[in-house]
Amino acid sequence: MRKILHILFLLLAVAACKDVFDPPPQSFVNTSIQYSDKVLTKKITYSIIGLGKDDYWIEKDSVSSFLLPLSDAPLTGFSFKLNGWADTIYFQTSPTLIYESMESGFYRKFKIEEILHTTHRIDSIVVLDSVVTKELDENIAIYINNLITPVN
Repeated sequence: MRKILHILFLLLAVAACKDVFDPPPQSFVNTSIQYSDKVLTKKITYSIIGLGKDDYWIEKDSVSSFLLPLSDAPLTGFSFKLNGWADTIYFQTSPTLIYESMESGFYRKFKIEEILHTTHRIDSIVVLDSVVTKELDENIAIYINNLITPVN
């Protein structure tokens, strides 16, 4: 009986010491892909990699919206490969540190100051909401020129 009480006490002690840490929320740029020519819509596959990163964030996909992470640096860059054409996008942001809670700590809120991009396949980028928070409001729309056929 005494061994059972010791085991029960040990199990209760372990359960009471369970860590209550929640990972802090992250702020992502909520991005949608739009086509410049709405009549002639070809299926465009794209791959996205962060500049200075080794792994693709998105690889050979054709979804119409996705989330992009921003770095704490004032300039975050991504390389988009759209049906064989490469474009680069730079987000110039100003980050603000926000306190979430005791369990999860702090997270960053970003304000998009400017977006610079090349124009091989990307016609334009429209900023719909310049404040990037943990909520998933649509921030930007990328308009793709779908009339161009890639060169092999």
